[in-house]
Amino acid sequence: MCKKVISNIIILSLFITTLVIADCGADHSSSKDAEKSKQTRVNSLVTSVPDNGNIEGIVITSCGQCKLGYKGKPGCSLTIKIGESIYPVEGTGIHDHGDAHGVEGFCSAVRVAWVKGKIKKKIFSAESFDLIGGPE
Repeated sequence: MCKKVISNIIILSLFITTLVIADCGADHSSSKDAEKSKQTRVNSLVTSVPDNGNIEGIVITSCGQCKLGYKGKPGCSLTIKIGESIYPVEGTGIHDHGDAHGVEGFCSAVRVAWVKGKIKKKIFSAESFDLIGGPE
């Protein structure tokens, strides 16, 4: 009987020790790291410009003159289309994303991009501009 009681006490002690020492499995990194990991890109099509002009999301993009009918400055230039309005892009150019006159280039195809930036005086100032799909 004494051996049985001692073995039960040892088993119970081991069980309690494992519960006390065991990790809950949660991420205990700093709150800043947790906030960063929760940040995601906005993945909706931008269809209108808000009053503050801040743009973040997916837009239609191409050469304004060749594909979007932009009547601004003559020549090929990178533009985005939001709703029915076309905005020239500052901060990145038409040739910064491959051959503009290639098969997938802005003068040959209408593309989609994830952008972040601000529209001021009818010009989109890009903070980031990443094409979606197409050749890498």
